[in-house]
Amino acid sequence: MIETHTSTAQTARRQLHSPGQNRLVFLTQNLFYWPLRMVAMGMLRDRKIELAAADLKPGEHYVIASNHQTHVDPFVNNVLLPYPVMRKLGTIRTIAHTVFFSNVFNRTFMTMFGAFPTKEHPILPHGLECARDLLNSGQTVQIFPEGRMTVPGTSPAKQGVAIMAQWPGVKIIPVHMDWHRHGRFGRTLNLGVGKPFSGKGMTAQEILDRVLALPVR
Repeated sequence: MIETHTSTAQTARRQLHSPGQNRLVFLTQNLFYWPLRMVAMGMLRDRKIELAAADLKPGEHYVIASNHQTHVDPFVNNVLLPYPVMRKLGTIRTIAHTVFFSNVFNRTFMTMFGAFPTKEHPILPHGLECARDLLNSGQTVQIFPEGRMTVPGTSPAKQGVAIMAQWPGVKIIPVHMDWHRHGRFGRTLNLGVGKPFSGKGMTAQEILDRVLALPVR
C-alpha cells in the first residue's frame, strides 16, 4: 500500500471513489474501446507490443509513461493496448493539464474518460496526491513525462513520473508513440509498448529516455 499523509488525499479518496464516478469512467472506457480502436487501427502503420496480460502481477501498481505528440494520445494509447491487458489494468486515469478542465463541457468530457488535473483545481482532486490515491485503489495512472505535447527528444522530463516511480509497488509501463504527418491532415503512427519495469533510483529523464528508446517496429 502506498502511504497517504495529507487531508488533500483523503478528500480525493471520497470524490474519486464514489460508486457513480468510478462506474461512469469504467463504462465509458469499455464502451468506447472497440469503436476508438477501429479508428486508431486505421492510423497505425507499425507496432511492437511486448506487454501481455501475464506481465501484470497482483499487488503491483502500474503507471503508463508515454511521450506526447498529439491531442489524441491519451485515447489512442489506451485503445491500442490488447483488450486482455486493458481489462487487467482496470480503469486507466490520465494526468492532464489543468486548462482542459476550465469549463463545464471540457471538465465533463475529461472526467468521463478518467482524466484529472495536474495542478490545483477549485472542485476536482488533482496532482500527485490524487495519482497516489488512485494507484492505492488498484487503478492505473497514465502520465506524459514531458508534461506537454512536444517533438520527441526536444523537451526534458518533469519530475512527476520519477516521484511516482519511487512509491512502493509501482512499476512503469513504457509507451513510445512515433507519429508521422502526411500532408495537412494525414497522420500515421508507429507504436511501441514495453513490459513493466521498476523506476526506483531512476531520474525522470532516464525514464523518458527508456520510453523513447523503445522499438516501434
